[in-house]
Amino acid sequence: MSEYTLMLKDSPVMTLDIDESARGAKSVAEIHDLEKAPLSIWNERIARMRDVDFAGLFNRWWNGRIIPSSRIGVQRSLREIGASTTSELSLKSMALSLSDQYWLKPAASDARWEDVNFFENDFDDEIGRILANAGLGGDASPLSPSATVDGNLPKRWIVGENGGRYLLKAGSGALKQEPFNEAAATALYEHLLEEGEYVPYRVVRGEWSWMSSCPCMADASHSFVDARSVFYSIIENGGSPDKVGMVRALEALGIHGAEAAIDKMLVCDFLLGNIDRHMGNFGAIMNSDTGEYEGMAPIFDSGLSLLCGIEDFPRDTLELNANPFAPRQATQLAMVRDFSWLDSAKLSGVADIVCDIVRDCPSRYMDSERANFLHAFVESNAAAVIAAANCAPGAGMDAILDRAEKIESVFAVAMRKKIGGTVFPFSGGASPKTAADCRPMRQPIAGKGPRNRLEESPSTRADKRESAGLVASASAAPTRTQSHDKASHD
Repeated sequence: MSEYTLMLKDSPVMTLDIDESARGAKSVAEIHDLEKAPLSIWNERIARMRDVDFAGLFNRWWNGRIIPSSRIGVQRSLREIGASTTSELSLKSMALSLSDQYWLKPAASDARWEDVNFFENDFDDEIGRILANAGLGGDASPLSPSATVDGNLPKRWIVGENGGRYLLKAGSGALKQEPFNEAAATALYEHLLEEGEYVPYRVVRGEWSWMSSCPCMADASHSFVDARSVFYSIIENGGSPDKVGMVRALEALGIHGAEAAIDKMLVCDFLLGNIDRHMGNFGAIMNSDTGEYEGMAPIFDSGLSLLCGIEDFPRDTLELNANPFAPRQATQLAMVRDFSWLDSAKLSGVADIVCDIVRDCPSRYMDSERANFLHAFVESNAAAVIAAANCAPGAGMDAILDRAEKIESVFAVAMRKKIGGTVFPFSGGASPKTAADCRPMRQPIAGKGPRNRLEESPSTRADKRESAGLVASASAAPTRTQSHDKASHD
């Protein structure tokens, strides 16, 4: 058992007794300044509670900060690094992150924020290389922000040639499509949104695989605060996330335009078929010097989209889940109230924009048949978005479900025209009657798509990607010539 102080820069928040081999604190030795604590540890809701288990609240925050044990290849990486758990690894790095300005200061340490933070100081990248399944082993400094990056995909932080911090993230499964999806999503956002409303990604060549690269959205004075922490700052734990409650929680923090930003995110997620917009994959930006919330975080992490989890493709049935407010894609789109920002004319070209990038994924599963199906899928989603924009949102869940049924009907008709066969928008053909009936969309599909009308050689497509800045060769990747590297969030 060792004593650590949770710090916000150089301000102590609380001192805890932490079991270094376990996943968190056993007890709180002293409270210093709760007003500087992470939002999930101290907020309006917790302030109303009589008995507060601060050690338990810290552990919940801590478990969302460290690398999950489910990370691909993490156990092998830990053995190579010489750490027994991901918690121990993060403690060796003083829990320093590139998402915020919190860290854990050992009791005997005289370290200062300015000397140890990764926004302004270099670090050894070998830990990151090992965690991303690209390291060679050997001695490595434990001080790395790669030790505090959440998520299941192999990833690491680097410092680019311009001194910026970038997150490199690999793909998964046989397809390993996620890096290309991130670049395709960026192209979509550039087409529909304003600069600053999204984090830009591009594809780079890693040591062993293609990876996505994106700049860090935080800096030495600005933190990312996830939507889960925001939502449960005013909503009782156990309540399911809902859009109305999410907007209310964001507005309570002084964030203006929250619903408009969420509406844009939901529309884009529907177009891409993103199934991973959980409460950790969007949020707000806080000024850690003033404690003020300055706005919504830009859209990031759109990799788990465009049917990338389906290897044998196409199948007779296609199931798409959704997050964070409903388990059905169409139900979330039906919750969007404001489409005034959307130029519907631009939707006619989104399938070309997205699929022209994704079909460069080198997996053997990304054949012309799959690319054609994806093209039809995105075009059909665009048709459904136009239908939603032309359909009054109404009020209450019944109105949302009626709207969702119309959206799925438009999608089904569009897909049937493009690929043939029969497409049913609901499981078993039955429409949901209540929110509890909103099951994942199950679509029996038959037929094959037309020949790809965008036939080009792989080299021609790669040249176009590189000229657009969405794909970089290994030599053009944002790397540093010295032995120190850094990167981004998620």
